Amino acid sequence: MTNISGYQSALRLLKKTLTSIVFAPWCQVCGENKVWRLVLHHLAYFSDSICYNNYNTQTEIGKLQYHSSLALEVEKRPENFGVLCNPCHKKVEVLIDMGEEGAEHTINVERFRLKKLILETGYGKYKTELAEYDRIVYVYHESLKARKKAKGYEERTGLDAFI
Repeated sequence: MTNISGYQSALRLLKKTLTSIVFAPWCQVCGENKVWRLVLHHLAYFSDSICYNNYNTQTEIGKLQYHSSLALEVEKRPENFGVLCNPCHKKVEVLIDMGEEGAEHTINVERFRLKKLILETGYGKYKTELAEYDRIVYVYHESLKARKKAKGYEERTGLDAFI
């Protein structure tokens, strides 16, 4: 058994608690349940959102500071988060970074590729891969909806914000 530091122990407990508040302590796409591999995915960002790149997460204390700060946002808006493992999170972020048109094209191409492999081989692995990919696409679309809604909310100021 490996010894873990106090920071690592605290971080593990904090991440397990936060992921349980949001969804469950496993990836919504693939089911990964190792807390070290899990991330809280912002569906949308608000002006007061906690951003990963504002913390020195290369250090144990930086990771703990980030997740401690994030806890306040999770408590405020738990519906604004998803739980993903690092690889699944990267796949969702790649789609988001492509823009809607590029992402939809990529999604269609990948679905076509996987469905063709299923038809040609009948291989269950590709059925599982397609199901996981569909869950990636679902999180991507939820992120798009939330980001558009947040943008509209953030643009409302003054009296408009109360109407």
